[in-house]
Amino acid sequence: MKLDENGNPVISKLNQEELQTIATAGHGTFSLLQNTDEVASKLLSELDGMEQKSFGAQRFSDMNYNSYFQYFLFVGFLLIVAEWMIPGSRRNKLIKNGTVA
Repeated sequence: MKLDENGNPVISKLNQEELQTIATAGHGTFSLLQNTDEVASKLLSELDGMEQKSFGAQRFSDMNYNSYFQYFLFVGFLLIVAEWMIPGSRRNKLIKNGTVA
């Protein structure tokens, strides 16, 4: 049960008029779901009556696409090698002490 700030139970109820106003303002429709077959047929008829829009397709060719990931991969590889070669790194200290992390 949901309680308000005073500890009283919150009671919610349907406000059809407000929902219809919101639906009208948004150029939509409001359907009370009491008879599912009726609502489903209403929705189907509204969907059938909607304006059909065609969405164009865009093609991307390889000539318009430049990939730069290899530069970041190379920099990352260099950083890993540099970390491995630094004599004061934690990894080298653990290896010298015989401890494996």
